[in-house]
Amino acid sequence: MKLLYITSGYSKIYQYLDQSIQGTLIDQNFEWLAVQPSELIQQLDFITTTFHPDIVFTLLGNHLPQKAINYFKKRNIKLAVWLTEDPFYIDTSLLLLNYFDFIFTIDSAAFKYYTDLGYTNVYHLPLATNIDVFMPNLKNPKYKSEVLFIGYPYLNRVKLIQFLLEKTPYHYTIVGQHWRNKLLKKWKNHQRIKIIEEWIPPQEVALYYNNASVILNPHRSHLFPQNKNKNKIKNNTINNRTFDIGACQGFQIIEEKSDLSSFFNIDEIISYNSFEDCSNKISLHLNDAIFKRLMVEKIHTKVITQHTFHERIHFIVTILHSHLH
Repeated sequence: MKLLYITSGYSKIYQYLDQSIQGTLIDQNFEWLAVQPSELIQQLDFITTTFHPDIVFTLLGNHLPQKAINYFKKRNIKLAVWLTEDPFYIDTSLLLLNYFDFIFTIDSAAFKYYTDLGYTNVYHLPLATNIDVFMPNLKNPKYKSEVLFIGYPYLNRVKLIQFLLEKTPYHYTIVGQHWRNKLLKKWKNHQRIKIIEEWIPPQEVALYYNNASVILNPHRSHLFPQNKNKNKIKNNTINNRTFDIGACQGFQIIEEKSDLSSFFNIDEIISYNSFEDCSNKISLHLNDAIFKRLMVEKIHTKVITQHTFHERIHFIVTILHSHLH
């Protein structure tokens, strides 16, 4: 099999995802080539005549030029996509489905939606962690925190943090752009909240995860106004932050999701189903070092054996390979 990987065409976190996928492809026993979508058109003839790909695989797919899609279709080269913004941008995903021979979606609700529409070439495949980036034992006092959250200030997350500040005595470290503007005035410069208002690369995220007592993991909201999800399909699958924290042996308290139990047992991860429940579980576990150590060791073992990019790419490649022969 010869695989042409077309990168997402996005920066920041997508650059990390593209690099993680390519890092895994290096270990595969087939030929592959990577190209950016912006460079694709001028290289189409050269790539197909010198490399002869059997499969084109891309992340997201919305930067893949229509001209390139038509070119590959005309030459009977199969197309595969991993839809990593489902269901938040599912309206965009729906515009792409008919172009692809193999569709992988990170969310089980999106998977059900596509299969209900009659698509049979769809597979549920959550994102994963890169264990060359997210690993334990990265101790550094500069990154120490009591309760940590890293991510975008969606309204549900802002409300959670403000509730916890109101109801608990703990110190909170929040990392992410736009947080100060979203918080109520009384919390913007409060002594119990430290805001690092910038996007930080995954390598630095790993340092924060390694040095936090508790890490909060609330999910994105399917109701965020800037989403492209007109049918308001609710995300059911846990986010890749879950795996990243687990790979670092960080202790997380995750927002309950219907799919959570299909990934982890109750002795591997703590979940909450309300703000009050989250507050209670922070208080219960924050200083219980023995309990946390047992739990993070269990989740770490499962993550590094089942939820890495190596495992996900192996799954994709197995399916692609089986349809080529």
